[in-house]
Amino acid sequence: MFFWIFFVLGLAVSAVFVLRRGVDSDPYALSLKAVSSLMFVFTSAVACYYNSGNYKYALMITCGLAACMLGDVWLDLKSIFKQNEKYFLNGGFIFFMVGHFIFASTVTVANSIRGVDFLICLTAPVVVGIGVQFTPKLIGVDYTGYRVISTLYGMFLSMSFSVGFMACVRTGFAPAQLAAFSAAVLITLSDAVLCPIYFGDKKQSKPFVVANHIIYYIGQYLFALSAYLFKT
Repeated sequence: MFFWIFFVLGLAVSAVFVLRRGVDSDPYALSLKAVSSLMFVFTSAVACYYNSGNYKYALMITCGLAACMLGDVWLDLKSIFKQNEKYFLNGGFIFFMVGHFIFASTVTVANSIRGVDFLICLTAPVVVGIGVQFTPKLIGVDYTGYRVISTLYGMFLSMSFSVGFMACVRTGFAPAQLAAFSAAVLITLSDAVLCPIYFGDKKQSKPFVVANHIIYYIGQYLFALSAYLFKT
């Protein structure tokens, strides 16, 4: 019962943040964002308690969400301390890479994805890495100064996506793995929206900012739901 209370309350807090958030951050918006992100970590932590028989999976998902929470805060600090924008943007990318490394590793180990199946999963990071290098002009973005970190982040994110899909196939689309895969899909979509905000011509687009956050937070709560639903 408490899991669902935290789940719904967290989504409500996220909704308040999204309504308050403008195209630029400020200390108040950052505080709301930090609380909103902290809520999906708490929700997953509660899942660890209720899913104690599978606490290792739930605990690792919680650690991944904690890394993403730090990434959320770090990225918003770049709007407040503009003179250190590159430092905070790179830091945010790194925290999110750690988060997706944990997600991908957890799903891989929990579902015993190895051998040919794992090699198949590696095709997505390769495709994304090549895409980031050769498609910026086609999609109207400029990664100047951030091409390497954007490439690495895209590869880690796509690994969450590919192993999530493989886990769904291997388990017959079990609820927990379907939740984790759906989370990876939504976070991929949120980053697709975020890309022109950071590196394109949508920096001042409120609809893009709102859409990015709505999709992102739903995705993170689906990861927390995966921690609650996972069964061996």
